[in-house]
Amino acid sequence: MDLIYDYLDDIQYDILSLDSKALEKKYFEICKDTANKDIAKEIQQVDLNNYIASLTEKFQQTLQHSHNQNIKAIYFEYDIDNNWEGTFFLCSEYNSLSEEDDDWASDWIEVIDGSSLPEFSQIYDQYGGFEEDDEAGVTIYLIVRTILAFMASVQLFNTDVPVCIAYHDQDPIIRIKED
Repeated sequence: MDLIYDYLDDIQYDILSLDSKALEKKYFEICKDTANKDIAKEIQQVDLNNYIASLTEKFQQTLQHSHNQNIKAIYFEYDIDNNWEGTFFLCSEYNSLSEEDDDWASDWIEVIDGSSLPEFSQIYDQYGGFEEDDEAGVTIYLIVRTILAFMASVQLFNTDVPVCIAYHDQDPIIRIKED
């Protein structure tokens, strides 16, 4: 039952130690092994190009807004239970991962609407969840592909502030870039 949380703990380390292809392959295999190959392939075949383009545009807007304020972090949150709807938060506080306190993410100055990913929402509604191992495998692969899309969109920009991502109510929040 806690399998999904074990995977979430691993993701932060994997982001820092694996390249994008290895990261995707690892979680594809987890999904394939816990659920089945057909579901893993269905997730893998969702074209994320439009999602990445939309995230890139929204991240650029977020950066433009952040220059006018004393921003300590940019946090992107998506809602698994609401069409994978995303929101960017410009945060006035930030704690590093080592502090193990993500309350800073609720102390934001401005909110900018992000992108949604209805294809992932549909797959999650059909196969995902947090309770059973097969559901956890599906959910974690959807999460990792979302993180990879986000990483692809933010890597185009140079920013001095930490950039983070998580689904709504996730703890801990994933750091893509720390200061």
